[in-house]
Amino acid sequence: MGKEIQWLSFKTREQKQADLDEYTRWVFKYGQPQKEKVEQILSRLFPKEAPSMAMMTYLLGRDAYYGRYNTKKSSDRNPIKDMYDVLSKKRYQVPKKDIPLYMALIIADERVSEALDYPPDDVLHVVAARLMEQE
Repeated sequence: MGKEIQWLSFKTREQKQADLDEYTRWVFKYGQPQKEKVEQILSRLFPKEAPSMAMMTYLLGRDAYYGRYNTKKSSDRNPIKDMYDVLSKKRYQVPKKDIPLYMALIIADERVSEALDYPPDDVLHVVAARLMEQE
């Protein structure tokens, strides 16, 4: 999805929308309630960040975590390192101190059930601190 140059696309508007819908279903497998929950968590964790920027950063990290950037062969992949590498690129301007917190949320998101049982913010901060120690 992210590798296409918009003005050079040969897809119809309907095809683009279908791709976006498919991606949204992949990201938020529990639908709109999950998306809203992630938006709420992002707004609490990053109150000074514009909601759209926080969501974009979350999606970049999530895509990297799941190997959507094809950086390495699947057997050689380290999802945590892939996430950090993508989020720490200067072009995205993610503050270095925030990267582990985004990573913690993405890891938590992998384990969430249909009940949307995300861990409390303080637990995400603890996980982020551990991730920061690893870098």
